[in-house]
Amino acid sequence: YQRLVRDYLGVELDKGMRITDWSHRPLTPEQEEYALHDVIELKAIYTKMMEDICRSNRLDWIQEEIEASLDPFLYEPDAAHLLEKMHIPFQNPAKIHLLARLCEWRETWAKKMNLPRSYVVSDNTLIECAAIYPQKAEDFQKLRSLSAKFLKNEIGQSLCHFCQQVVSE
Repeated sequence: YQRLVRDYLGVELDKGMRITDWSHRPLTPEQEEYALHDVIELKAIYTKMMEDICRSNRLDWIQEEIEASLDPFLYEPDAAHLLEKMHIPFQNPAKIHLLARLCEWRETWAKKMNLPRSYVVSDNTLIECAAIYPQKAEDFQKLRSLSAKFLKNEIGQSLCHFCQQVVSE
């Protein structure tokens, strides 16, 4: 964005606040000012971009691309795609099936809680869970990456129940 503003408008944005903790509320006055200046140039950039697009007769092409990008299905990660990004240390089809289903389970929770996937349960925890292939409640005690406290909360209980359900299918 900084380069876009510089290239289109010749304006250098101050990026000093980008490494601050944006999740902490309320935002500081400095963060608010930074955020304001980070978007204030958007209208001028939009106007210049539209001029360039119209001048090059590409508006129809861009509208097609935008329409295509509005399909919500494009943003639904499937288990196979999520598994591709993981280093899976086993080849057992049943364990891989469990891991794929756990990825789907985590995705549901992440959406429900409006949190990143890794805030619900890490990839490593899902892999470890699939590796031990838990068949009874005591098996979850073997998971090094999950605390007893986590296993007692709503997500932990759901994880245990879901694993046992998938394993018994």
